Amino acid sequence: ACLFALTAGCSRSHGEELHTASTPAEGFRADADDIVATAFDLYRGQQKFTDLANRRRQAWEAGVEAGDPMAKHLMGMVHLIAPDGRRDLQRATQLFGEAAANGVPHAQVMIGEMIERERPEITMALYEKAAEQDFGWAQYKLGCAYGEGRLVTQDQRRAFELILLSAQNGVTAGQTDVGARYEYGKGTTIDKQEAFRWYQRAAAQGDAIGLMCVGACQMLGIGTPVDCEQAERHLRQAAELGEPLAKQYLSALLDRKAAYVKTLDTEARDYDPHDINTWAADSQYRELEYRRRENAMFGR
Repeated sequence: ACLFALTAGCSRSHGEELHTASTPAEGFRADADDIVATAFDLYRGQQKFTDLANRRRQAWEAGVEAGDPMAKHLMGMVHLIAPDGRRDLQRATQLFGEAAANGVPHAQVMIGEMIERERPEITMALYEKAAEQDFGWAQYKLGCAYGEGRLVTQDQRRAFELILLSAQNGVTAGQTDVGARYEYGKGTTIDKQEAFRWYQRAAAQGDAIGLMCVGACQMLGIGTPVDCEQAERHLRQAAELGEPLAKQYLSALLDRKAAYVKTLDTEARDYDPHDINTWAADSQYRELEYRRRENAMFGR
């Protein structure tokens, strides 16, 4: 996967108003946070970055000329992702390095990702420096490292603590991850209602996996009463955003509803779409639930 698709997201609450900041430095920080906010939007994130770069590139270039560290990070993203088709990894690395040396947490995480295989100990140090600045992206990356036993000894409780911090900072990937950890008891105790609340937070920010998880919980009665109508609404929204697993949940839900209507027509009332036990006995449901857990926790 491209590096853009691997970066974690902060809150999507910034919006276009960020680009009306009173100073260039504030505007650059807003731009950088805006990029992070869409980095896990695998279906629309690339286009969003291209649109932002097209609007703001001249300002970023001027910032680089003036020596602004955040502008250097932004132009590093331009050279890395290359919306104009002219990728320059060497220049991107140089700009990220200069920005990271000046304490830009966004750049510290980017450099960490780029050297992860060759210098894992430096990667962890960079993630920790960025996390010390309460940067949600870094907290999420550190949590994933502990959760997967990558770069550091596996520790699910520590993973949960770090990912929870990222979720509290608005990282949608962290919010769905925390939801899955509460749902399945990974690094914390099982609490299905708390899991559903975290899925809702991600869904409220328009996150496709969050919407899918909310719909699946409403469909299956996980942490919330069964509500097939609301489940269908949320699953449709996730499917429209391009989440493939949501399409499969939606198909299963519609098939069940159609089967129920058919049994009513023949007065064979032996199936209730709101009966959780009938869902749990279905092998298709079990496979979907396994894949949803993997997407919510590790699928980004």
